[in-house]
Amino acid sequence: TLKLNAGSGYKTYVWNDGSVDSVLTAYTTGQYFVMAEDYCGNIYTDTITITQAPDVPFDLGPDLKMCKNDTLTITAPGSFSKYTWSGTYNINSSNGKTVKIWPAADTSYTVIAEVATGCTVVDTIRIKVNKPIPISIGSDTGFCIGGNAVFTAPTGFVNYVWQDTSGGQTFTATQKGIYWVHATDTNGCVSADTAEVK
Repeated sequence: TLKLNAGSGYKTYVWNDGSVDSVLTAYTTGQYFVMAEDYCGNIYTDTITITQAPDVPFDLGPDLKMCKNDTLTITAPGSFSKYTWSGTYNINSSNGKTVKIWPAADTSYTVIAEVATGCTVVDTIRIKVNKPIPISIGSDTGFCIGGNAVFTAPTGFVNYVWQDTSGGQTFTATQKGIYWVHATDTNGCVSADTAEVK
């Protein structure tokens, strides 16, 4: 809608639709005119043509994937006067161009952006949440002096990083201490486990 205001201070007003208020709300495109008479009997007229604004491109981009317990930042395109997000599940703000999200399950987020003229654009993005694969390198253990313990991470991961930054699926401990592995799966999600050698 667009509010047309003929101004105050006139005795009478007549719009093209026959209404007699100083303000007319336009709901469609077209030509609108008003005739106003002042207190001296002078007649004034004005005409305006309302056309549809061109489509405003607005796209949040393709749907996204993330790992559970991660945080994702989404930035809406353009420089609009107002942004309103719906899908308020695990989102840091319901308005603003950039938001941070951390859903624990698949979720869709919709943003409505308002152009200065009052027009709005809308887009929705779906977030698929990948859950890390469970991992275990075994129980806490111990060994005699001169011995060792071998920790083995399960298969199904594309990368393994142990506490000493070494890689590989296995790690041989020769001293007491805390040992851990971070393993990355094909979705980029990281699983971790820790064991202690006493």
